[in-house]
Amino acid sequence: MDRSQLPPDQPTPAPPPSYAAQLLTVTARILDLQPDAIANPRLVNAAYDIATDAILTPVPAEAVVQDSAQRAENALWPYDGLVCGEYAARLRATAKRLG
Repeated sequence: MDRSQLPPDQPTPAPPPSYAAQLLTVTARILDLQPDAIANPRLVNAAYDIATDAILTPVPAEAVVQDSAQRAENALWPYDGLVCGEYAARLRATAKRLG
């Protein structure tokens, strides 16, 4: 439905989040399954790999896949002894900024 079909008092729907933001959000959701575990490369990389498979596998354009993955990887936080729940919260906040 385009904007001309919406009632005049209805706001324009927000665009869907970018693939990079979706990667971070799904990674955060997976890490939230173990909120008290210490975030470490094994846990974060496993969650990120699952998110990548779920979000980017259906995307047909390889350039979009590579760009999205690079943007998400650049946005990953250092672990600094955080538990997964705290790390996931940071990922969600970063995903919102990425849009």
